[in-house]
Order: sequence, then structure tokens, then C-alpha cells
Amino acid sequence: MNIFKILSLLFALFLVSCAQHSDNTVIIHSMPADSIFTEINISAMSFGQKDIIFEGGKTCRFEVDTVVVRSFYSNCSERGGNSFGTRIFITPGDSVSFKTAFKEVRNNYYCKNYYEVVFEGKNAAHYNYFSKKNNAVPWEEAPNYNPGMDLLEYKQMLQDFRDREHKFLRDYKKKYAVSEDFINYASAEINDLYAYKLYEILYLNKCLQTLPEGYLDDAVISQNPLSFYSALGLELKYIYCSSDKNIEQMYNAILNDVHSKFHSTLLSTLITYFAEKGDKSYKKSLLQVMNRIEKTSTDSTLLATVQEYKPYYLLSGTMLPDNILNNTYLRTFQSNQKITLRQLLDNYKNTAVYLDFWASWCSPCRYTIRASAENKSYFSEKQIAVVYISIDENESAWLQAAKDDRITENQYLLLDANKSLIKNYLKINGIPRFILFNKNHEIEMLNAPRPVDCSFEELKKFIEYYPEKFIGEKLVANTNIAKKEVQRKPIFKDCEGSSDFEIKTIYHDNFGTFSSATSYVDAWGVPKTPAKNWQTTYSPFTIPSHKTMFGWCDDGYYIISALKSPALPNYMKGGMTKDASGDPNGAALAINVAKNYKGEIYRQQIDNLPADAILYFEVSIANGSYVDNTTPPQVEIRIEKTNGKLLGNAHSNLTSATFGWQKVNIDVPPIHESSVVLRVISAGENWKSGCDLLMDDIIFRICSRR
Repeated sequence: MNIFKILSLLFALFLVSCAQHSDNTVIIHSMPADSIFTEINISAMSFGQKDIIFEGGKTCRFEVDTVVVRSFYSNCSERGGNSFGTRIFITPGDSVSFKTAFKEVRNNYYCKNYYEVVFEGKNAAHYNYFSKKNNAVPWEEAPNYNPGMDLLEYKQMLQDFRDREHKFLRDYKKKYAVSEDFINYASAEINDLYAYKLYEILYLNKCLQTLPEGYLDDAVISQNPLSFYSALGLELKYIYCSSDKNIEQMYNAILNDVHSKFHSTLLSTLITYFAEKGDKSYKKSLLQVMNRIEKTSTDSTLLATVQEYKPYYLLSGTMLPDNILNNTYLRTFQSNQKITLRQLLDNYKNTAVYLDFWASWCSPCRYTIRASAENKSYFSEKQIAVVYISIDENESAWLQAAKDDRITENQYLLLDANKSLIKNYLKINGIPRFILFNKNHEIEMLNAPRPVDCSFEELKKFIEYYPEKFIGEKLVANTNIAKKEVQRKPIFKDCEGSSDFEIKTIYHDNFGTFSSATSYVDAWGVPKTPAKNWQTTYSPFTIPSHKTMFGWCDDGYYIISALKSPALPNYMKGGMTKDASGDPNGAALAINVAKNYKGEIYRQQIDNLPADAILYFEVSIANGSYVDNTTPPQVEIRIEKTNGKLLGNAHSNLTSATFGWQKVNIDVPPIHESSVVLRVISAGENWKSGCDLLMDDIIFRICSRR
């Protein structure tokens, strides 16, 4: 008998042996010959469930009393450590095996390499559904909202995506044998995701704009206990998006309107959310709800939440105790001294303090710091001190990050952060974390809003509602100090201000403006209809020969986009939402510089130059990579004759922490050429996965005699 027959017989015996187990036993078998996964995780998707971990090529057995939905994922060391992840619908008594295959997908939307897992056996169709759906209706194509989008247009995009998912489910049902419970669950998940995304906009925009009439009319949450987005949607609807600060009314609405299986989760979130904010304005109603739960509930999880967060919420309105003030040690940025937290607060007597806990390695922290730079003037005007406490263990990293982000003032390092008493006392379990103290240094908000976007508006509203607690007296300027006139350096030394010369802009590419996702006007005012992937169809320059595509690849790609548009991923915007001119609808050129690519990434020829013209060139560039990208894009910008001879050049000076637009300019002495060529060339460092460069406002000016 050959080896293949033996293996087949063994596997058949394995399947037969499964029947000897109880009806609740689930068996998932990883085929040894096909498995490349070292570890497989069947992870819980709701509180109270335990993760199940087993080795690739082995068999996993576990018990379930009823239908459950789990996350199934794993990593491997092959092909760069790609992973596989999906959701699986598990029924008591299931018995399946699976094998793996490496896949590569490239199209107009994205490119990705991944492992596909195919299940076989009893109810295998329940296990294969999500991975097959993601291939047919990729999650990368799901609409994402960005501030300023037309909400009705966004809703239509969501409806179109939802309809595509429903069509796939209908076709899947015709092709494969699936249970009615599965169909109900899969349909609920589609509808709940749609409702969740609509309510998400309400939460994100409650201080920025009103919703169109009827916007939420079809945002129906199924309340299917298996649906992941059902729980998230209910949290948004009944807690985060509620305009009512009466916690008792919110509590009653949850009990009366929501399926009992969601009560524990939602009420725990209700208590946690409002207790962590620490706003005293709803103190009476929050404490009454906590007391009511303690007297009437038998849910151990909910009772534990109340017991933990009730004393925590009562910290609001109090000062930090002596043991925290005297035994929390910090290092100052400016003088490198070791001080206590008491000494720190003594430096800000009679001054409200907005405390920012952050770290150099925390991307959201760094983003918030940079995105809030223009809002810092508000705190200065109100005489509120913005104080930074880093929890970095690496002191050098802290020092460098503080310099890079320009937050060296009021900057401190928390010593022995992992053991520090204040972290446990204030429940600093994640960063960025903001705490607002009034002028007496009493805690007013345990988890204050961030100083960006809608949260900043919420923070300002709170501060200005209690001006006597926060706002200090403005300092009177010393009128005896004469103002120094700032001398503006001329653009052209021999041209500007001289009646003998004329300065003229001969080329300006600002990449146009988007008024909506489907309405684009190019740099020369010509209306265009963007392609679905917004490629460089509307750009007048030459695309280099290396691969260009829209997607998450190492090949490099180009895209013209408004920085706030859903077509441009957040990690390619460097935290920015406006173009170089400050227009939130203005377009910019985003270039994904390919890994190891050395060479031209932009070219433009400028013609009809007058003889003996002085040439001035300017371009705005930005690091579009995430702040933790250790190698930012580095380029050389060259102005050359058409034969390639260099006339002038400049190099970018971007760092991994550079935030915002940086202008690069080049002056070229009088030339006799009628045409010049602008070239942007990648330095081609060994980036891990390529890097992201933004370009905008390419300007050529000439200075010539009248």
C-alpha cells in the first residue's frame, strides 16, 4: 500500500473516530502536509469566551453548547510572515479539516499577498464564507468616511457596498448548503455593519455638522447576539451618540429597547465610558445607576465593573493624594533634574493644567501632538498650561521625539513608568491620555477630550462653561519693548522690488481641487471626472517605467487625491487633512516610493523661457508615512537642461517625525535655455516596505528685464 493510501485511510479513521465524541464536540483538523502555520488561534469575539490555540498540522477538539462565531487567524514565517484571518461560524458537532494555499491578488484597487485557507467536511460552507466573500467583495473597497464628505453621497456608497454583500450572500446560499441560522447571522452582520457606519458618522460629527433629514431612517440594528457589529452599533446608538446626559434615561432605554443578551455588555460600557470621562455634570444620575445595579443585578461582570469604576469616578473633583504627589518622580526636559509630581504642579500654581500622557513609540500620540499644533494658541490665550508626561523607557527616544515634535516646553519623563503609582491610580492603561485639572489642581476630567477635531470643540465647550475654574487672567504686554521688524528676504536678489525686472509665474501645478469624490477640477480649472482609482490620468507629467498601481504594494503607485478622501489611506497622509495651500478640498500628489527604488519619480519640462531669465522653483513636499516609519522619503530635486546638465538642485530634509508641508526652493542664475526639465529623484534607501511622499504646489517663476 503506498503512502498516499495510508494517509487517506488514517484520515478516514480520524473522521470516523469523531463520531464517538459528544454531539457538542467540534473538531478542526489542520492537514500536516499543507500547513505552514506554526500556531493557530481560534479567538473569542465576545466577553467571557476563552481563546483556543493549537499547532499547525495538528487537531483541535473543543466543546460548544450552542452556535458561536469565532475569529480564526494565524501567522507564519514563510514569505515574509504573511498571515491568514477570517471568521468562522461554529455549530456543535462540526468536523472539518483545512489546507492552505498562497495567493497573490492585483487589480485596480489594491494588491495583496496572503494565504487562503479552504475548509472541507461537515458545515465547511459556514467556515469558508467570510474568506470567499472578502475575495469577491474586498474589505479594502468598503467606504470610509473623512471629514467634509457629503453625507448623502457617503450613505449611497455604503448602500452600494451593502447591496454587493447581500448579492454575494444570495449567490452563496444557492451554491452551498448553509443553515437558516447562518443565513440570519450573515445577513444581520451585513445590515449591522451598514447601521454601525451610519451611527459612527453621528458620533464623529456631532459637533461639526447636522445630519441630513432621514439619514438614520434605515440604520436598523438587528440585535442578533452573534453579530459583531450589532453590539458595536448598539453602543454607538444608546451610549456614544446619545444627546442625553441623564444616565438614568440611557440606562432605562437599554433595558427596555435592547435584547437582554446585550444588557451586560452595554451597561458595562455605559458605566465605564462616563466614569472614565469623569465629568461631574452627570454625577447624580451616574451614581444612581451604579447604586441601582448594585441592588438589583446578579450579573457578575456588570457588578465587577461598578465596583471598579465607582470609586474611580469619585476621584473627579478631588486633588491627587500625598502619596501620589510625593512618590511620583519625573525628569525635566530642560534641566534634566529629578523632581516629584508635587514639584511639577507647584510650577503651575493658580493655573489650570491639561496633562498629556504620551510616548515616542505611540503613533496616535504623535499624530495628536502634531495635528493639535495650531490649537495650542487656544490654551495659551486662556492661560491653561499644556504639560507633557512621557512614559518612555528609552530616555534618548523621549528627548529626540520631544525635539522632533516641538514640545520641549513643559516636558517631563515619568521615571520607572511601569511601577509608577500614578498609572494605576488614574487607570492609565492606554495612551494618548489627557487629564484636566482646574486652577486649584483638582481633577475635573479623568479622561479629557483630545485637542483635535470634534473632541477639541467638546473640550473648549467644557472649559468655557466653567471659566472661573480654568481661564486665567491674560498677561499685559510690556509696551516699552519695541517691536522688531522682520525683514523678508527677497525671492530673487536682483529682481524683487526693481522696476527694471518683471517676475512672472510660468507654471503652477496645484493638482486641482475636489468638491466631492466624483467632482474634480484640475490645476488649470478644467472639470474632470476622476477614474475610480484616481490615477494620474489628469496629471501632465510622465510616469516612470516601474510599476504603478493603486494599492498596498511595494511596487510604488501614484494617486491624485484630496488628503481627506477615502481613496487615500490614513497611513499615507502623515496626519494631514489639507493640501499645501491649506485647502481641505485641495488635491495633492501622493507617491508610494517603491522599496529599493532609485530613480526618477516625477518629471516636468518647462518651455518657452525667455533668454537670460533668472529661474526660481518651489515645491511643497511632506512625509506621508506614519510617524513610526523609521525611514522617511528622501529625494533630490533637480533643474536640468534638456541634455541633462544640472542647473540647480536641492535635497529634502524630511525626518520620520516631520509633520506638515516643507517648502523646497531652488534659484538658478540667468540661463540661455528656452526649456528646462524638473526631475524629482528617489534616494532609494532600503525601506522596509517603501515609503510615502506627498507633493503639491509646484511653481516656476522667471525674472527677466522689461
